[in-house]
Amino acid sequence: QPHKKVSEAIRHGWEAVQQYPTERDRLQALTDLAWSFVEAGDLSSAEDACTVVAHRSEDFAYRTYALASMAYIEAARGDETAFKIRIGTVDETPWRSGSPYMVSEVLLMRGQSYQMLGNHDPAMEWLERAKAFSHEHGVHQVTFKAEAALESLQTSGSSETATPDAQTPTTLEGVAGVRDGLSSLRRELTLV
Repeated sequence: QPHKKVSEAIRHGWEAVQQYPTERDRLQALTDLAWSFVEAGDLSSAEDACTVVAHRSEDFAYRTYALASMAYIEAARGDETAFKIRIGTVDETPWRSGSPYMVSEVLLMRGQSYQMLGNHDPAMEWLERAKAFSHEHGVHQVTFKAEAALESLQTSGSSETATPDAQTPTTLEGVAGVRDGLSSLRRELTLV
């Protein structure tokens, strides 16, 4: 049961966020937790987690992942205007100077985002960049994902394979407390 594993991963991720002794470790765990929510299709909870990381993290990599994930989330929602605004925020950072793994993932997410939005040419361009950069730097997992997305675009010309697994938030079990906790963390940002 894949949704049970995702639910369990989310609960464990939230426990890590709460139990890590340092803010840096908590924000790293929150970054991982955000992507678990993206993969589960719970974009609101993912956005809450990313927003907290983007505002509280002083770590370049975590902040960049959060900002790039927020753009990806807007693309998954089909909101091209919000996606472009988020991409503008990402591009204000020096993300291209990050680790090869991070740069590879950001390139891949951008290509997948354009694919989800049905923008074939930019999707091809960014996925080709992700493939070439990740291959050059030995980030094979990203190379394989970029190749698969490119193949999908070339054979179908559509956006059908870039979206996260189609789990709806309602299929996640026992994560309501996690959602509430993330929402509270995000609301705290408006109070500071």
